[in-house]
Amino acid sequence: MHCIEQSWIARASRLLLAGMTAFAMAPAHAAPYPEKPLTLVVPYPAGGGLDVLGRLMAEGMSRELNVPVVVENRTGAGGTIGVSYVARSKPDGYTLLIASPAAISIAPSLYNKLPYQPLRDLAPVAMMSQMPSLLVTNRSAPFSSVRELAEYGKANPGKLNYGSGGPGSSLHLSGAMFAQMAGFDATHIPYQGSAPAIVDLIGGQLDFMVVDTTAIPHVESGQLKLLAITNPERSAQLPDTPTIAEAGVPGYETINWYGLFLPAKTSPEIVQALNQVIQKVLADPATQRRFKTLRADLPPALDSEAFTEFVRADTRKWDALVKSLNLSLD
Repeated sequence: MHCIEQSWIARASRLLLAGMTAFAMAPAHAAPYPEKPLTLVVPYPAGGGLDVLGRLMAEGMSRELNVPVVVENRTGAGGTIGVSYVARSKPDGYTLLIASPAAISIAPSLYNKLPYQPLRDLAPVAMMSQMPSLLVTNRSAPFSSVRELAEYGKANPGKLNYGSGGPGSSLHLSGAMFAQMAGFDATHIPYQGSAPAIVDLIGGQLDFMVVDTTAIPHVESGQLKLLAITNPERSAQLPDTPTIAEAGVPGYETINWYGLFLPAKTSPEIVQALNQVIQKVLADPATQRRFKTLRADLPPALDSEAFTEFVRADTRKWDALVKSLNLSLD
């Protein structure tokens, strides 16, 4: 009996030791995510449209995730410095990026020495917003519609000019695309930011511009004439304003979108989790009220794969335009 007891104890000991060894060799269970604050990098200065929307979304994400989401502005080089920083960051889900077409869809075509490739070095997570872009002219301009502007440009070759907040921005290229597709030549005049360009547009030194919704107060005051928006469909924020395509330039469309990105090689589980968080934030009535105040449109509810395909198609569109204009910034 004593021998049987010793044999049982020995066997139990061996089983226990084997179990402990297997446990030690097994991969550790994934830690709950997130377990510390997240950083949302905005690659442009504080106070701009991307920054304002980024802070709004960070608030909503903080509520959903129960951890702080801290906004960090890393500016310079048309947004590429901030994007480069995130692309090089550890792919652990704690460093996020909010970006727009300029640094994602357009930059690869404009910069020969871009230190990142968006679809190689970043993981698209979700579209956060679509902001209508406005085709505007000064109130004394001899045209009050898209067709009249196009006809004037054709009748007066090389006479028209347009401004933007800087070369290579989506607003610059939206203006260039409009002139190209409408069939007339126009001179681009870049400024250090949209604000001084709008001042010159109001003053009559510029003929037209594609601007963001910060120009709406100037439209409402009568200082600028709003001809159309660049989006493929009418904006819920400006339902009475036609698109450029329906107002006289068929096939024209550009979308000024804001999206969430992570470093490449971030786990698909984290990408999916953050996509779902963004959809919840966008469905929140409080967020939707804030969007209305900002004149921003809610984006389509794309999963990460669909958003990746959207970015890929957007990149192809801008690449074709940049090549046709023979543009380069380095």
